[in-house]
Amino acid sequence: METTLERKVIIVGRLGQLKLGNKEGIPSRYREATAAELQEMAEEKARKLLLPTDIKATGCIDGRKKLRNMDGSSPEIRLRRVGGSASNLGVALNAEASFMDTLDPEAPLEDQIEAIDGHVAGLTGFDRSAHTGGCGGANGEVEDNEAINSNPAILDAAEAFLAIPEVQAFFMAGHEDDFRDPETRELQPLFTSELAERVREASGKTAEFLKAKGWVGQKYVDGVTKENPRGVEDLEVDHDDHKYHGHKEGAILAVLGMKHIARTMILYGTLKRPKKSPKLFRVSAEAKVMPRH
Repeated sequence: METTLERKVIIVGRLGQLKLGNKEGIPSRYREATAAELQEMAEEKARKLLLPTDIKATGCIDGRKKLRNMDGSSPEIRLRRVGGSASNLGVALNAEASFMDTLDPEAPLEDQIEAIDGHVAGLTGFDRSAHTGGCGGANGEVEDNEAINSNPAILDAAEAFLAIPEVQAFFMAGHEDDFRDPETRELQPLFTSELAERVREASGKTAEFLKAKGWVGQKYVDGVTKENPRGVEDLEVDHDDHKYHGHKEGAILAVLGMKHIARTMILYGTLKRPKKSPKLFRVSAEAKVMPRH
């Protein structure tokens, strides 16, 4: 039986409007586009969405062309998140995931990385993943967490995105009771300033922890390449482009849906909320579009 997917598009806004614009960033071909042109572009992208062909690994949000997997196999369509599995440890630490309480903080970083990667694999079925050509997510893990800690615009943007009714409904689906006020039974916001402050504080600790433990993003990529080469995408790199290294992405698309896939995309992190049940956060793979400028 063929499944028909409803595709709905919401234009979130430009990164500059969210105070996240970067004048030195990748030039966007949509920077002069009108609202109508952005809508048309987003709808076209939505029409071209394809279901994943591989749900044994995730890929990074890096938009460069996939040449092959590092075992020589053909590229796959995969669900996407920053850095592939390189983000597992940082996300778990920032979300105060209860699993982290089972680990010895004095243990070598490699042991903790393997433990959280194995835990996520057990929950979701996703093996470790990465990509060649330099991964900003993996290499920038410390700097990114420092930015979350020091730049209020990042969490403000997260709160704005999660406040979109369709986004909030998606993440709350099946867990509405967890988000109801115990007295009024009214649904509470998915993301609040209180939670933002906790994430901000946690991200600073995460950056210090990773720095002290000697996190090296390329070392993580090399380890995944050795262990699971099929999960590592070989990306096209422009070696003459010393500034952008072949990056030409014009927009950011956040794709929510595909709930019928058994191992929906990922992260099971629990934020410990006082006097409330832990919240289940599912980052999964309708198109949300944010041009870079």
